Amino acid sequence: MPVRKTYPIKITLFLLTSTLIFLASTFALASNNNVPNNEVPNNSDSSIPYCVDPDWMPYEAIDDGKHIGISSDYLSIIKQHTNLTFTLVTTSTWQQTIKYLKTGQCHLVLMLNKSPKREKYLTFSDVYYRSPNVLVSLREQPFIQDLSNLNGRSLGVVKNYRIAEYIETYFPEIQKTYVGSEGEGVKLVAEKKLDAFVGSMLSLNARTQQYGYGNLKVAGWAGPEDELRFGVIKGKEAILADINYAITQISEKQRIDIFKKWNNVRIIKEFDHTLLFQLLAIVLVITLLFILRQRQLNRFNRLLSEKNKELESLTQVLEKTNHELEYISFHDPLTDLYNRSYFSQHIKDKIHDINRSQSPTCLMLVDIDHFKQVNDELGHNVGDEVLTQLSQVFNEVIRQSDIAARWGGEEFVFLLPETSIDSAKKLATRLLNAVREHHFNKVGQVTVSIGIAEYDHKSDFHNWFERADKALYRAKDAGRDQLSC
Repeated sequence: MPVRKTYPIKITLFLLTSTLIFLASTFALASNNNVPNNEVPNNSDSSIPYCVDPDWMPYEAIDDGKHIGISSDYLSIIKQHTNLTFTLVTTSTWQQTIKYLKTGQCHLVLMLNKSPKREKYLTFSDVYYRSPNVLVSLREQPFIQDLSNLNGRSLGVVKNYRIAEYIETYFPEIQKTYVGSEGEGVKLVAEKKLDAFVGSMLSLNARTQQYGYGNLKVAGWAGPEDELRFGVIKGKEAILADINYAITQISEKQRIDIFKKWNNVRIIKEFDHTLLFQLLAIVLVITLLFILRQRQLNRFNRLLSEKNKELESLTQVLEKTNHELEYISFHDPLTDLYNRSYFSQHIKDKIHDINRSQSPTCLMLVDIDHFKQVNDELGHNVGDEVLTQLSQVFNEVIRQSDIAARWGGEEFVFLLPETSIDSAKKLATRLLNAVREHHFNKVGQVTVSIGIAEYDHKSDFHNWFERADKALYRAKDAGRDQLSC
């Protein structure tokens, strides 16, 4: 979801808490390793048919018949520490996956919560992944905070998910709409057909970014966190011993690497220190009550010192995590340039400054010539390498005051402050020459086309961008490898 300049205290607390939950869970799960590394249990050689949720990214999904996502990475680790083999049984919906488990067409499901209904036909492994659930609503709606504050608003939830069972049990008064997938639920909220949707934080964040739902926000915390496990149908429980053994072998580094690979959560821009002081006050009060109850005054100073050290360490971890996630949310992961979201947000403030100072400013669009041919003939990995090398060329040519961003695919946008059209043409010419002279691995020479438009102090960004885009296409039509203003 796009990042706002500030967030209310409760949403800040939610994001900080979710980070803590992940760090704590990975440490706790990794520390349960009580089985020697060189003792691999005996297993059956028969292949185990398994199912997944076909549409629950980044946790798991089926893409072109292949199992992808977080659970796929964990399954690879399970295979390394057992002699078990697995065969994917493809399904089209989560409801079909549940049906296959009940009919025995699948013996195993990789990532789900334990619940009373599911325990009737499944036996569960130890927990190997934790994640919070959140509420998503339209940006203009007030914050919901939690399920008890829906106040008659409609709520979407995926049928047969554990959170649906939780709401049915503890919040029967909520007006529920069951959907087939999280993607469907988020779409209904974006189209104003539902007031809110509940689901897992990582997957909902991925949905909103994938489909460009900039009108949505995280509106609150929802129910218990996901405690994800393997589920085995009744009669096949024997393989759980092997799976639980393999879970104990998963290192903390492997868990963190998987989290970084699939996490795209955006963090707040500003850290509210008042919130941290409030948390500290709560901890101190609880500690004081405990000490008074135990009548051990001599332990008070020691316990208080330990709590302070823990909080200081936690602050350092959170500050480091904030910086890393803030950088990720504003930059394109492939080229390391700014991303479209950051540029779109920054240009609004910049136009205000330009109108006030009346200084000349240009917008420059750059598009790689014949880039589709590179992807089709040499593959997308080579295409990605071209984009990475090209961004390095950009950084060598542009000025420190210029702002470069990847707009999408092979198209880039540059904001050139305090730059006249003539100066912009000189900069574009240097950029054309630098790209021509650069040797791209496995491709050789690559060229670009450039369109330039100067801000006229009358129109908005959309009109300004449209003029630069038309100039770009004139450069393309004129034969490419050139600029047009």
